[in-house]
Amino acid sequence: FYWPPGEEAGAGEAIGAAAATIAVSDYRDFLDRFAPSEAARIEAARSALTADGTSFSVPAAVPDGAAYRIEGRRTATGGSVLWLFDISATVAGESARARDGARLASLTAVFETTPLPMWRRDVNLAIIDCNPAYAAALDASREIVLAEGRELAPRGGRDEALRFAAGAASGRRSERRHLVIG
Repeated sequence: FYWPPGEEAGAGEAIGAAAATIAVSDYRDFLDRFAPSEAARIEAARSALTADGTSFSVPAAVPDGAAYRIEGRRTATGGSVLWLFDISATVAGESARARDGARLASLTAVFETTPLPMWRRDVNLAIIDCNPAYAAALDASREIVLAEGRELAPRGGRDEALRFAAGAASGRRSERRHLVIG
């Protein structure tokens, strides 16, 4: 949106792709897309720009889920311009990462606090992580268990796990073992 010098109180002119992309006729129409609190925040920033030339960059979301970064700048001729950047994909990605992080934290807490030995293997079936109960069952620290690749049931260990995994490729398999700990 553009306001020529001295016309900052007006409705502004939609310039560039703004008019077609967001389908608005003027700045007031644009503000109407936002919740009242968001619109007030954007307008306060624009008012400061037109009053004393204070540039700004604010994120704002509309109820339909679209998100924008709105930047206000003074032009070389003394007018005011607002640039709109669609940041919807970025916001959605950050939200998904936050959800995934929360899920991972929850699963990590279960892994760490479960009193039963638990471990994870990589694609080569080497042990890459274990919980404290697994390390305690081997009377070692987690670091030693991982560095040395210690197995809880060394009788079969990694080689037997490899054979088991190779057979599992043809379908689902399970195995049960008994181990006395403590």
